[in-house]
Amino acid sequence: MVILNDNGMSITQNVGGIAWYLARQRVKPQYLRFKKAYRKILSILPGGAYLHRFNHKFKQAIKEAVLSCTMFEDMGFTYLGPVDGHDVAGVTRLLRWAKDLNTPVLLHVRTIKGKGCSYAQANPNAYHGVAPFDPATGLPQSPPKPTFSKVMGETLCELAKRDSRICAITAAMQTGCGLDEFAKRYPSRFFDVGIAEGHAATMSGGMAKQGLIPVFAVYSTFLQRAYDMLLHDIALGNLHVVLAVDRAGLVGEDGETHQGIFDVAYLSSIPNMTVLCPSNFAELRRMVCKAVLNLSGPVAVRYPRGGEGAFTKDSGDDPSVLLRTGENITLVGYGVLINHLLQAADALSNAGVEADVVKLNVIAPLDASLVERSVRKTGRLLALEDCVENGSVGQRLAAKLISSGVSVKGLTLQNLGSQFIPHGKVSELQNLYGLSGESVTRAALALCGKKGGPEP
Repeated sequence: MVILNDNGMSITQNVGGIAWYLARQRVKPQYLRFKKAYRKILSILPGGAYLHRFNHKFKQAIKEAVLSCTMFEDMGFTYLGPVDGHDVAGVTRLLRWAKDLNTPVLLHVRTIKGKGCSYAQANPNAYHGVAPFDPATGLPQSPPKPTFSKVMGETLCELAKRDSRICAITAAMQTGCGLDEFAKRYPSRFFDVGIAEGHAATMSGGMAKQGLIPVFAVYSTFLQRAYDMLLHDIALGNLHVVLAVDRAGLVGEDGETHQGIFDVAYLSSIPNMTVLCPSNFAELRRMVCKAVLNLSGPVAVRYPRGGEGAFTKDSGDDPSVLLRTGENITLVGYGVLINHLLQAADALSNAGVEADVVKLNVIAPLDASLVERSVRKTGRLLALEDCVENGSVGQRLAAKLISSGVSVKGLTLQNLGSQFIPHGKVSELQNLYGLSGESVTRAALALCGKKGGPEP
């Protein structure tokens, strides 16, 4: 038995042929009751089983000749529904009927997202995932803050005003990826393909081939579904597709399936791919503009969920930049984690350890020249990343140092290892997995042979 809970929504409104098809499905409850009584009567009559089989085959032949079957019946399911999912008695009745059929059954249940909560029912998009709010009014307890998603959407709107070739594509994540305003201003250049990330990537490649500039906005964890298309439909032809990779890194409460901890490895493995990593809103605006208007081939701009940290300065257009100088250790990172490295550098200085802090703006292709110069001086490297270790930037930097003959006295790759990361606040997860400023300080002290490092 398959129960299809159909509320007309993914996160935003459903789109596409399947959603349209489901909306048309109708089976009257009276008809189902008649069928159940008819089968029961025939089961007790002499020859009833034979008569039922004959009638069923005859009806099926007429139905196939006159009407098109449902796609579920074509798959071998008996289709029941739709039934009001909020009608407990109705759902129970159909579940019993489905059990009695003793065949594969698909029960189509229609529900309303936010049912029973007036403000959630009126605006289901906004209440798919929420921060703490007043239950009486539905209003958030604190005003919403700017996010990387919102800034990306605003920047894309500004660019689209200047260049009519720019289009936005999403896979059922219009609101989550900050594209509501773009969809409103440029409806003919906005495409929601539904939950079909592979199709979105292939479509983007086709649009780029015809001279458009597609920007595919997608969560890091969902882009994984399109890896083959990124390789064969975009990168192989070196097509100019921009990937706005949202929710990169730890995302917190959305849980294990949503942690964006694999994109560093899989994007960096793709030939012709450029991967940009802004650390704040100013850098995000500049990098999106650069990715859309100045670069060629496939480009990914990866940014986290939520807002920026204390580091709000635009560090410039170089692939990497030295934010702080020191003689004892090199700290390397990218994205918003640069805030933790700067925090650790301050704490290390108080402990008598001076650190070079290298910020990477581009992680693919990886230019390790600045890191190499720094490590030749300090002899020690700590790379901080909120991604899995295999395929991480730290691993690639270590390999480049070895191949360049750089003598390294100490090396620490501070990342998430090889594991799935559970549900939890980002700050909690950073403390748990050694990515906080305090954790970096302890690891750096240990690397330098100072007291205050972690226990062996």
